[in-house]
Amino acid sequence: MSQTLSLYFWNPKRRRWKGRFGKNLPFYSRPNNFGDLLGPLIVERVLAQRGVTRKIRTTGDPDSANQSLLTVGSILHFAKNGDIIWGSGRNGKISSEEHRFSNLDVRMLRGPLTHVFLAERGVFAPKIFGDPGLLVGYLFPEYLALRNTRIHKITVIGNLNDRILNVQPTMLKSPTDSLSSILRRIAQSELVISSSLHGIVVAEAFGVPVRVLKSSAEPSFKYEDYFLGTGRSHYPSYETVQAAMDGQSPDPPEYSVSEMLAAFPYECFEDTSV
Repeated sequence: MSQTLSLYFWNPKRRRWKGRFGKNLPFYSRPNNFGDLLGPLIVERVLAQRGVTRKIRTTGDPDSANQSLLTVGSILHFAKNGDIIWGSGRNGKISSEEHRFSNLDVRMLRGPLTHVFLAERGVFAPKIFGDPGLLVGYLFPEYLALRNTRIHKITVIGNLNDRILNVQPTMLKSPTDSLSSILRRIAQSELVISSSLHGIVVAEAFGVPVRVLKSSAEPSFKYEDYFLGTGRSHYPSYETVQAAMDGQSPDPPEYSVSEMLAAFPYECFEDTSV
């Protein structure tokens, strides 16, 4: 395994309280958004299939001197020269100027909109698309098996920055609950309504019908990028949970598990010490 490669994922440490008072207290918390926590878990499972079981070095520091592997999430703006990209996408809220790289080792991107953005910056990328979250049905059969026990009629998962109103509390699942509980909940649902992109991705990976709830906090870029990357030029989306309940699901995603896995940088994790 490379001695310098780190797996980057977004989960910053933040002061628990804002303002002058909070700045003087040594108390911090992390968002623990389940979509962002998926990356390390997926990479561990991908490598375990190849017999690599040792702990993978992770980092939350985008300015680390080490080369980084970026996977799940709209985290492209955290990349630096020489980093490896496997399934990441651009964040539509981040300006072009905040992307400070000029060369990347791109193996796979979330979708073609991110590909166009990189091409305009002169960064080569293969036209291999897919969100790594789509692999959870393949990599985590223990959760996929829970489809046989569908105990939740409807599950609503908001984006980390959304506030979902006028919904029965029993329907809501917070994106900051434990990752395992969210995967179980999605797998055991008859329908998922989500403004969290990875609520949508994981539901589709498990074969759960999903409705796209428009986010009040996120621009449409990452959703369009994901749907285009999975063969869909259009997807229905809804302003309210009730409208989503009465609406339609997108067409099923088109993606290749084998192509996505073939794009993974296995060679970076080979043991070079023997």
